[in-house]
Amino acid sequence: MVKRFTAVFLVLSLALLSGMAPGFAAAAAEETEEEWGILDNMAFLVSSDAVKNADRVLQRNLYTGTVCGTDFTVTEAGYDGHALFLRYRYQVPDAKNTFGVQAEEIYGEFLPEGIRAGSFVEGLTEEGNELREAMQIGWWYSQCWIDGKPVALDASATQSFSGTDVPGEIDETDFLPVYKSGVSLKGTVRISLPIDTPPDSSEYDPETHPENFDADGHLILPEKGVVTFELDTKDILSEARIFCLEQETELPAFTAKTREAMFSPLLTYITVEIALKPGALEAFLAEHGEGEINEDGELLFRYGPINVFDPWLGSLRLVDGNGTLLFPDRGGVQGNDEQSADFLYPAMENLPELLFLAPYDEEAGKADMDSAVRVK
Repeated sequence: MVKRFTAVFLVLSLALLSGMAPGFAAAAAEETEEEWGILDNMAFLVSSDAVKNADRVLQRNLYTGTVCGTDFTVTEAGYDGHALFLRYRYQVPDAKNTFGVQAEEIYGEFLPEGIRAGSFVEGLTEEGNELREAMQIGWWYSQCWIDGKPVALDASATQSFSGTDVPGEIDETDFLPVYKSGVSLKGTVRISLPIDTPPDSSEYDPETHPENFDADGHLILPEKGVVTFELDTKDILSEARIFCLEQETELPAFTAKTREAMFSPLLTYITVEIALKPGALEAFLAEHGEGEINEDGELLFRYGPINVFDPWLGSLRLVDGNGTLLFPDRGGVQGNDEQSADFLYPAMENLPELLFLAPYDEEAGKADMDSAVRVK
């Protein structure tokens, strides 16, 4: 099966994590030397600690060239110990119009927190989108390469486009959590991205050209269609604080524990392991039925392990040892499967003595600490 960017990969936005309106990209109309467009794009997830740390994590102007018929620049890039943060700019030649959508056009006078008046939000004008698609601007494969080695990306990776106040400019911002592929970086690395004019689709079809894939089914770094640049990741991982707890929370149908909590200079990453107890799924099916049924009595989908713990998972919020909510209006769930869930929060330099992910009653303003998972 050909691995290409699906609508899920491209549309899934970090804005989902915060419960805010869609569109996390808020590229500043004009950047000063002190500002970072990457942080603007993740405004709702950026704390003052991240802003303070950005200068030692992020770098500017790492590559210039011609990509997909545009003048192309990697304007910003960085690595925080878990994820790559990338921002690049395409300049469409001879364009007469700007492609940016300003915040006021989407939100009116009620701007979400972190989005400034006059800034450009995620998305392009209709003309901008048509040009982008016609010129094949964007990723053509859901994988990158680091030092020539393939790194697979899942739906937690995100990509967004926004325009600027300059005719023909398109900014792209990517968040690539490479740690999920077991990748950690140190020192200067070579990053290759599938963002130049793509090769013929048959060349990245394993059935047609199996020789282009490794034993794990990953596309070998191609000669065409990629942009490669160097990034000094320094030793940022050594600055991160990592906690791996074995303290399980016992719940009626399953157990849960924090596999890892990683506090980077830019973000907070938490992974929780979940294990159903024997017979839990069978008991759930006996109570709720085989699956979701439509009004015609047809089975839409079968219930599985995720349905057993999903209500609990969706209610979790990050709280301190007293049950005080640390980030109101931010659920934090980035994604989950049948055995684990990932959470993403702003950076935290001063950590409370105790941290938990606890079911939180928004109306009552109270955390259920008896059903909480200890994070730190």
